Amino acid sequence: TVFTYKSLGSENVPNVPNVPNNKNINVPNITINNTNLSERLQLVLSLLKNDGSISLANIADECDVSEKTIKRDISELKKMGLIRREGSTRGKWIVTNEEQ
Repeated sequence: TVFTYKSLGSENVPNVPNVPNNKNINVPNITINNTNLSERLQLVLSLLKNDGSISLANIADECDVSEKTIKRDISELKKMGLIRREGSTRGKWIVTNEEQ
């Protein structure tokens, strides 16, 4: 795949196929317990902390991404040990790391 760059202010952002031009794809990292989290992962974590029963669709709407992307994000947060699921279909997400 060939990426072209277009100027966006003082920084160059790759013109990636299927990514809307108004989306920030170069998200700075935020560190939690020596783990780098993107702004989106931080937002997902915050949404889950505020409402453990929030739907994937609502998280996707808040983050302005697809549900598939949120599923990947949640999988990553689980692997990091930052969240866990309590219950099943009608369960809720528990944020296991309080240091934010």
